[in-house]
Amino acid sequence: MNKSGQILAHSFKIAEGSATCGAQLDAAVDLPASGSYIDVSGYERVHILAKFGTIHGSDAPVLEPKCSDAADGTLDQIDSDLAHTAAADDDQEWVAWTIEVAKLPEDHHFLAVDVTGGATNGSYAEVFFLLEGLSLPVTQTTAVLPSASQYEYCG
Repeated sequence: MNKSGQILAHSFKIAEGSATCGAQLDAAVDLPASGSYIDVSGYERVHILAKFGTIHGSDAPVLEPKCSDAADGTLDQIDSDLAHTAAADDDQEWVAWTIEVAKLPEDHHFLAVDVTGGATNGSYAEVFFLLEGLSLPVTQTTAVLPSASQYEYCG
């Protein structure tokens, strides 16, 4: 570890939940979509960040991290207390979850955020996963965080 503290890009693998910046929420689509659930095996904790854009006054979208036994498997509830219901006045607010991988069911090491509730009138959010590495530095996906986009001014 650097004497100055952690380097984000070395300590956390960054994975995208949303396909695009400011994605419109759809109660029929998980973040990320089935087939692309995030494999968290080999990580100690996962921090999930969601930033709401505009929440339509008629919507009440619910975001809930869930787990599966495959990248395209059925999502199972981790704990009902993890569900967050957005209100119309939650525009531009963040939601953060921390999940300890060892607490997940033994064969359920794929994560996604399940979108339910009212999300049909034009509500938006972005979702990011920060996977806390057991060994450092973590390997970043070049398409998400290329080395040319990582900066450090430390020590």
